[in-house]
Formats: sequence, C-alpha cells, structure tokens
Amino acid sequence: MMAAFGSDLIPLRRLWDEAHCLRVHEAREVEAVLVNFEEHYPQLYFSVYIGELPPTLTAIELSFLLLNRGLFWAEHHPRLNEHAIALVLDPVARTAALMVGYALEEILPPRVLQRILRNVRTPLWHAEYAPAITSVVNEVARTVRKVARGALRRDVLPPAAIEEFLGGSGASRQMLDPDMEDGGDSSHSRLLP
Repeated sequence: MMAAFGSDLIPLRRLWDEAHCLRVHEAREVEAVLVNFEEHYPQLYFSVYIGELPPTLTAIELSFLLLNRGLFWAEHHPRLNEHAIALVLDPVARTAALMVGYALEEILPPRVLQRILRNVRTPLWHAEYAPAITSVVNEVARTVRKVARGALRRDVLPPAAIEEFLGGSGASRQMLDPDMEDGGDSSHSRLLP
C-alpha cells in the first residue's frame, strides 16, 4: 500500500473490498449500513478495508495508517480524520483491527473496540464478513448513542434563579410585577378574583 501511494494521502471509500470477499448484494447491504451510520452521525466517517496484507504490515498498523494518511471524502468535501473509524479485515491471516480517530478515543477507548471485535470473532472466523461488518457498525453506533445520551444529561444546566436571570438584564422582579410587596411573591393574589 505504501508503495502504491508513496507519501501522498490515501483516498478512501466507505467499503474497500480488495480481497473480493463480499458478494454484490452483501457489498450493497454493507454500503447501506455505512451510509445509514453517516446519516445518523454526519460528523463521523466509517471506512472498511478487506484485503490480504503483506507480511510486513499488520491489520492494526494499516488501520493506523488509514486514519493518519487517509483522505475521507463525503458527498462534496473531505472529512476530518480525527472523526473517522477504520475497520481492517485480513481474510487470509484471519485478523481484524478497529481503530478510531483522536476525537473519538474518549468515547471509544481501546477496551471498547476490543470488546466489539471479540463479539464478531465467530462470524469473521467463518468468513461471514457482511454480518460481522454490520454488527461492528451497529455496535459502534449503539456505543456512540449511549455516550451521547449520557453527555446530554450531564451537560443540561438547571434553570437560573429568577433574580440571577433578571439581575443580568438590569431588571428586577418588582419592575415586572408591580403588585409585589417587599420583594415577596404575589402570584397567588393574581389567581383569585
């Protein structure tokens, strides 16, 4: 691969089946899963490489190379590699590697990536690549969704006290409600006839 591209960036597709392991309908199914992933997470990019690696290059090294030298294209513009996910499968050596860009390392640390790959060990061993890839993509999506939900709950701020909110605008509670006496709440008096 290095000989083919030299020191240039490596243009990547979502699915790169150099070993021709996927049937046409399987490749279409995997491509649809990858497109669906990108529609749900437009800031992320998922690339899958299936091919026999030279003895001097491991699946982990190739995934690292793809993340650091890959050119990930979206519809009309390149995407940032730090938001990319690379899955590399070597059908001859029966090895797999899953690596993420720097921005995703906190969400998808190595132990999570190892767990995801462990879950597809059997389908990969039996050369069931399409189901294995689909499972990996779905598990990555589930993990990202779970982390995002937790982040949303953590990042929600409680409402500010009315005095703090009004104080920032230069207004006071009495300016908004002239019926208030001595700063007390007179909301109950407005409800009665």
